[in-house]
Amino acid sequence: MQWQKIKNSLGTFYYSFSKTSKELLEIALKEEKITSYKISKSINGKPYIDNSNIFYNISHKNKMVGLIISDSEVGLDIEYIDTENIKRGSTLKYFFTEKERESITNNEELLTLWTKKESYIKLNGGMLRDAIGLDINNTNVIYDTFKLDNYIITICKSK
Repeated sequence: MQWQKIKNSLGTFYYSFSKTSKELLEIALKEEKITSYKISKSINGKPYIDNSNIFYNISHKNKMVGLIISDSEVGLDIEYIDTENIKRGSTLKYFFTEKERESITNNEELLTLWTKKESYIKLNGGMLRDAIGLDINNTNVIYDTFKLDNYIITICKSK
């Protein structure tokens, strides 16, 4: 398998275990019938396509590269599901609310919450520090979280 795509209500998700993010972006844009484009970056470094109504976001973890193409701003995060014990110390205290910390019982729950936070931050062109204390339930967005192989993937888009 060179690459695959999955369509959902938030956009089209492309993924590969053998392509680079640049190669996957070129494939996705070609699939979307975009042959001439210029990539620029926002002040915070979020890439976008100049003069286009197509938006994208890229994430990668271990061997997977993922990319979401959408008709409005979108965020994406991918995390590998590790079977080892999660580190509950300062990471949980620092990035998760008390209510979230109490609800986390395993790696999958932690990673699902984390991918929601990071996809939200990436949607808004923010930085990792923006996850501190972020309550994902108080945001005006739609999340689509799913498992693919041993990965948790979350796509985030404004309502």
